[in-house]
Amino acid sequence: FPGSQASNPKVPSHVADYLSLLIDVEKRLIDSLEALGQSHSNVPDIGPECKLFTEWCRESIELLEPFTRQYGEIEQNEAKKLERVLDIGREKGGFALVRDLHHLYLLVGECAITQIGLIQAAQALRDKEFHQALQRTQHYSERQQKWLLTRYKQAAPQALIVPS
Repeated sequence: FPGSQASNPKVPSHVADYLSLLIDVEKRLIDSLEALGQSHSNVPDIGPECKLFTEWCRESIELLEPFTRQYGEIEQNEAKKLERVLDIGREKGGFALVRDLHHLYLLVGECAITQIGLIQAAQALRDKEFHQALQRTQHYSERQQKWLLTRYKQAAPQALIVPS
């Protein structure tokens, strides 16, 4: 990143669209993680992991929000639609936990793919600070995806085979 200065911050681009989307998905992820933690509070590892992931989401938002001044901010509805469709934390039980983990994985995947696009844009813009912030948030999403997948694999066999 020679020079590490972003190009003209007022040039219209879709960076604002994706940055706003990422921040909004992180906010929706916080809501979904809190719902999961409450709905499955009887499962020992769910509460602490949801709390940790919520902290990571809040940190990601704090890291990203300053860049909205530079690249702009667009009101988003996509993440709200996703959250409504995914419907996390509404039921209890083993099968509901599997569905919630599945849905959370999809929501975190939305963060991850959005981060990848923005990282590529930050590289093209030669914006080192934006790139570093995005890499940090990407690290959190990768860790969340790994845990969710592992937990899903653990919970799925019994929940899918044993009738509830």
